[in-house]
Amino acid sequence: MTDHRSRTPPWGTLDYYIRGTLPRHIDVCDAALDDDDAIRLADALLASDGDGRSGGADVKTLRLRGGRITSAGLLALAEAIGGVAGSTSSLEELDLGCNPEIASDVEDFAFGMFLILSAAGRLKRLTLDGCLLGPRAGMALAEVIAIHGESLEELNLRSNALEDDATICLATKLGNCKQLTNVDLGENFIGMRGASALAEALATNPPLQHLNLWGNMLEDAGVVPLARSLKTNDTLISLYLGYNRLSDVGLEAILHAIFDASSLNGLVTSNHTLRYIFYDHCTADLLRRGCDVRTLFDLKNILQLNEVNALLKQSDHNNLPEWAMELPLMSMSIDQMKVVIYLSKCFDMRHFLGLDRTMVPQALEFVSAHLGWDKVFRLVGEWNMPQLFVPQQGMRGF
Repeated sequence: MTDHRSRTPPWGTLDYYIRGTLPRHIDVCDAALDDDDAIRLADALLASDGDGRSGGADVKTLRLRGGRITSAGLLALAEAIGGVAGSTSSLEELDLGCNPEIASDVEDFAFGMFLILSAAGRLKRLTLDGCLLGPRAGMALAEVIAIHGESLEELNLRSNALEDDATICLATKLGNCKQLTNVDLGENFIGMRGASALAEALATNPPLQHLNLWGNMLEDAGVVPLARSLKTNDTLISLYLGYNRLSDVGLEAILHAIFDASSLNGLVTSNHTLRYIFYDHCTADLLRRGCDVRTLFDLKNILQLNEVNALLKQSDHNNLPEWAMELPLMSMSIDQMKVVIYLSKCFDMRHFLGLDRTMVPQALEFVSAHLGWDKVFRLVGEWNMPQLFVPQQGMRGF
């Protein structure tokens, strides 16, 4: 049988990329990719062209997914990237995902990541999902990122069995990463201790906008501190919590954070930036766990309201849902929206205690327009969202 490497290499194989001048984007997804291939690529990265420049000087994307590269192959690549970066490296994305042996030697893995991150000063996206790093390698990576991760914008560590210890270490370093906006920690056996550490980090309002904790071991005791941290966070857009072990206690804690109906001032100081916490297909799992459908309904409505607020801020009226176009929201701030929506269904004069007087006319105008003056002074004992906020078919996850 003829070896596949003796034939003309098809597009997408390593041989295709290294047979001539290296392109700017190298994307190889090959289960047969091993340390020998990593070494050959490292040699190509270091080889000089006719002008004396390193062959890898212009490589911006390096994806080597789904292979059998070990820490030895990583170290060879890291030394090559370090040599390239000593001149004019352009590497912006490194994807070594689904190489489950890449941290076979934790010390070599840590040193390799140190070489890469310290040399590639333009690296924006680092993907190591499905590499089975484990807690020790995860903690070592967190230490390196804390020192040399200043350019990182996206970090994907999904499915690495990091557990709580590595998560705690990473959480304490988030404040050092001033550009990091997207972190994926899904399927990492994270529990209450890890969630509490992440909550402390979120409460400091880092630049993080998207945090994925999908498919971990979070129970209500871990979700409650995350919810509390949202009260002082105004940067997080998505906090994905699907397929954890939540009950109504955790869901109501999140609802309280984004719609604190304990007082009108609580509504004003609620979190107004969070927009997504579940994908649509997660709803069935939550219902199987006994979560109240009305809590889910209310939660989804308020998250949609936060999204409307973001669209209004961007003057993106074309993507506003129909129900938002029917409400007098255009001239209101998000805190005013939440106050008048709450009052429209649960109006009590006691709610005006401590309310900013400038908001009273708008509140009264909204309530009278939608309910009529005959109901303005009637106490409504049980609150529910107006029917204007019934979810429409085809809406995204929440």
